[in-house]
Amino acid sequence: MITSQAQRKLLRLINEVGFEVDSEVAVGPYSLDCYCFESHTGFELDSKYTHMSKKRDKKRDDWIWENYRIPICRVDETELEDEEAVKAKLLRFMEIWNDGKWRRGAFIPRSYGEI
Repeated sequence: MITSQAQRKLLRLINEVGFEVDSEVAVGPYSLDCYCFESHTGFELDSKYTHMSKKRDKKRDDWIWENYRIPICRVDETELEDEEAVKAKLLRFMEIWNDGKWRRGAFIPRSYGEI
């Protein structure tokens, strides 16, 4: 469940650029702030309260990639002040991953269904 105002704003911006996402989706021992089933991509909001160390973030993101082949777009809470810049960042990220080339051989867990 999206709980903070910043998380709700990120969810709204993702929806505004044309992608439907679910919030707080479990991925192994972790949870993604937002997950797009259509493109098999994740989104994380980094804030001053919930942000782990960059080293821990990288380890977590690498684990999710290695085990589920989910690329993650990280957005810092301070970036949300410029909504247009965040939308551009989200679109660039989705363009990179939406072409489908990265999916070849990707492991998609049964709980996510067929994508």
